[in-house]
Amino acid sequence: MFKAGYQITQQAHALANDGVFHYTVYGVRESDMEEKAVVIEQLQLEQDSGKSLHDDTDKQSLIDLNRAGKV
Repeated sequence: MFKAGYQITQQAHALANDGVFHYTVYGVRESDMEEKAVVIEQLQLEQDSGKSLHDDTDKQSLIDLNRAGKV
């Protein structure tokens, strides 16, 4: 497997711009169902989108997908 050693971004030429993602949130009862939407400013693929954290003591692995530095 090839490892570039740096982040490759498509910010200048994104796959898509100005979109909307619609999804449904389900509650305990069917009547609790709620439709929501998220506005997508830009869609791009990143070579290194996540970071795995392994804890041998607790025998668990965590995945950090917030690599953008934004909260």
